[in-house]
Order: sequence, then structure tokens, then C-alpha cells
Amino acid sequence: MKRIFLILFAIIGFGINTNAQDIIILKNGDEIQAVVQEIGKNDIKYKKFENLNGPFYMMEKAEIFMIKYENGSKDVFVDFSESAATNIRLLSDPYKFRLYVGSGVGVSYGFFGTSLEARFNRFAIHSGIGMWMDGFHWVTGAKWYFWKNLYCNSTIGSMNTYDEYYYDNPGPNVAISELFGANWSWGGNVRFGVNFGLGLCYDFYHREFGNVFDIGLSISFGTK
Repeated sequence: MKRIFLILFAIIGFGINTNAQDIIILKNGDEIQAVVQEIGKNDIKYKKFENLNGPFYMMEKAEIFMIKYENGSKDVFVDFSESAATNIRLLSDPYKFRLYVGSGVGVSYGFFGTSLEARFNRFAIHSGIGMWMDGFHWVTGAKWYFWKNLYCNSTIGSMNTYDEYYYDNPGPNVAISELFGANWSWGGNVRFGVNFGLGLCYDFYHREFGNVFDIGLSISFGTK
């Protein structure tokens, strides 16, 4: 009978010890079986569960995702400053400044011409000059890179839709355009790229809308 009580006591004691552990879950996915002793402002103090008579260990809270306690409760650790910094890094372009020199066809190039663009992280300003059958054309505008190399481009210049009506009614054909496009580039500080965009144009002189586009090649210089 005494032996039965000893066995039952050992089983109950083993069950209590098994459930009396805390689990520290790290941000890298690792788990530590421990008994948490103290949670400070920037770190925690614990003992390893398999060596409760051993030394205390310290760990920074920035490394910890969550602690599951033996009573079933949980503490989740979120570093709000780190999350905000991560969001800023995801939204920001990796380049502090980049200068593009391009050549192509389309509204940003004065139809057949060249363009110059200065990009500051997610925003850029650009100008272009080119030729068409009636002479020189100019354009200037601003871009917003809303996601990586995808942009929204707003321009004003002497471009228009170039239909038959234009040749019968020459004049100061100032127009505004709105394009969505992408500017892909490869390399390091010096990069070679391809630009492509599509959009709409409104010609004030002819009072009409038309389709516009950009297709070009570029070389750029910048720093990260």
C-alpha cells in the first residue's frame, strides 16, 4: 500500500513539474523551456527548466516574440519603434538620390528626345525636350514612386494628341498628362534602365483628350 502511494505521489509530482514550465518563444522561432523569474524594462531573467539549480540567464525583450506561462497566460512583446522603422524601410526607396538621363519616345521625351530626372527617394522631378514633325517640344513634370519602381507621372508641356485637326489649326498647344508606369533599372550606383508608361493627355488648344505613352532607355547615377 505504501508503495502505491509513493508511485501516485511521484506521478502527481511529475505532472506538476511538467506543467510548471514557461515557454519563451523567440522571434526567430526557437523555443526555450524555462521558469521566468523577472521581467524588466528591456530584458527578462529566467532559469532553464532542465537546470533549475543552475545559473540565471538574461535575454533582451527585443529578441522575444512571446512567453507562454505555466498557468496558460501569455505575454506578447511588440517593439513599436522597430515596427515603425520597418514600415518606413518598406515604403522608402533604397536610394537617397538618383539622377536619370534618358532617351526615348513619348510625352516625357518631347515625343522623340531626351529627358533628365532627379529622384529623391519616392519623389522625382523631370524635364524633357524633343522633336516632332512640327518642331521642338518641351515637357516638365513630377513623379511619385508609390511602390518600388512603379510611379504616377504628372506632366505639362507642348505635347498633344497629334491628330489631323492639329495641322489645320496650329497654335500654342499646351497640354497636361497623367501617366502610370514603371522604371526598371539594374546595377549598382551606376544603373541601366527601361522606362514604360501609359496615360491620358488633355490638349488645351484643341480641348480634347488623347492617349499618351512613354518608352525609353536610361542610365542613372546615385547613392544609397
